[in-house]
Amino acid sequence: LTLVVFEFLAERVAPKTFCPSEVARRASSEDWRRHMPAMRELSGRLASFGAMVVTQGGEPIDPRTVSGPFRLGSQLTGATKPRRKQRQR
Repeated sequence: LTLVVFEFLAERVAPKTFCPSEVARRASSEDWRRHMPAMRELSGRLASFGAMVVTQGGEPIDPRTVSGPFRLGSQLTGATKPRRKQRQR
């Protein structure tokens, strides 16, 4: 699951976020629901290490202590993709 979380973090540049169920589905499409408790724990651990941010209603939370749906995203909230340099003529 950890590897898949980091794949999503690389694919979804801030401010885009993703649902933990997307991670569980990619890891195991057949029985993804059984991974959800582990996703909640993993999300909390990774957020506590500063590897990502976990939000609910746009506010940072600890998914291990709060119930309900939550989103995962990069710590670089509000960041934009770097602009391409324009070629000088």
